[in-house]
Amino acid sequence: MQTRIFKISPDNPDDDLIKEAGKIVANGGIVAFPTETVYGLACRVNRHALEKLDKAKGRPDDKRYTLVISNPAQLTNYIPNVSLRSQKLINNCWPGPLTAVFKLKQNDLEILRKKFDEFVFQSLYGDLSLGIRCPLGDIPRKLLEYAGCEVVAPSANISGKEPATDASQVLAHLDGRIDAVIDGGPCKYKIPSTVVEINDAIFKILRQGAISAAKIKEFSTLQILFVCTGNTCRSPMAEGLCKKFLSEKTGCTLDQLGDFGYKIASAGVMAVPGLSATSEAVMACNRFGVDISMHSSSPLTDYLMKKSDVVFAMSKSHLDSIRQVFPKACEKACLLRIDGVDIDDPIGTGQKIYDRCADIIFDSIKKRIGELIK
Repeated sequence: MQTRIFKISPDNPDDDLIKEAGKIVANGGIVAFPTETVYGLACRVNRHALEKLDKAKGRPDDKRYTLVISNPAQLTNYIPNVSLRSQKLINNCWPGPLTAVFKLKQNDLEILRKKFDEFVFQSLYGDLSLGIRCPLGDIPRKLLEYAGCEVVAPSANISGKEPATDASQVLAHLDGRIDAVIDGGPCKYKIPSTVVEINDAIFKILRQGAISAAKIKEFSTLQILFVCTGNTCRSPMAEGLCKKFLSEKTGCTLDQLGDFGYKIASAGVMAVPGLSATSEAVMACNRFGVDISMHSSSPLTDYLMKKSDVVFAMSKSHLDSIRQVFPKACEKACLLRIDGVDIDDPIGTGQKIYDRCADIIFDSIKKRIGELIK
């Protein structure tokens, strides 16, 4: 086989040449192409093409490959349920040097089995997971668009050798083994993507790459904010009860929640800074084994709104205040109760009313947060 070479500028890519390369992939050929990390081998997900890819790389035929997509919006075509925390990581890193390995649940797999040809399904989800990446750059984006099919793309090298970071290295490994090379110059990072396994609430780095562990943690930490009026009863109870729920859900201690990717806070639309939670709110939370006695009230600020990923208001009046004062951030805010009913202010009432309020808040948190983290 003679390997064709398409010389294409990454800054001004020739559409006709990329379209020709895309047709090669669509017809079952193997095309090496540049990404921001290393060169990849674009291969259609069908039996003949994958056998050809295995042979070219000298790789065992039972080893699976990473799916590549041209646009982050395509993720839900392959992962039916994406948690808010997973979506935050994707939003921060795609297109870019992140490979996300999603562990799938049985009900999701059943949805996907009906969507894809059985060979494609087994090739992508054979071990109940899917590795997926959205590379950065016009060349990979257009190549995948023109291919118009499911494409996997392992690194362009013989198995066990260093990945190629320019076209000459690709040819040194694979000349005569693949159909074509898109020579788009050297790769930006010259190291592979960071691989993160996403399994429910647990994010685990499987391979350190172009994105640091610290950045992965920053990009995937979900910040949840609860808002009431004075930040001395309802929202402090919600903050404490949410921490309890998440620690139990993820199997970590309260002190470990940040390491598990969750930051919880509360504030008030009319709060005076530095006030303690009411004694009744403290007692109501004690019933759940939650201590909010060290709480100190905070006013709702632009900074808090900007850094929060989701904001739960106790009442419609709080939601209205958020929308009026922070119109650019209002899409991330909603009522805590799913049924759209206010959680009434217990201030000035007795302990029984506070206890009932805490029960409603905790029940609402279980529904809302359970929905978010899936």
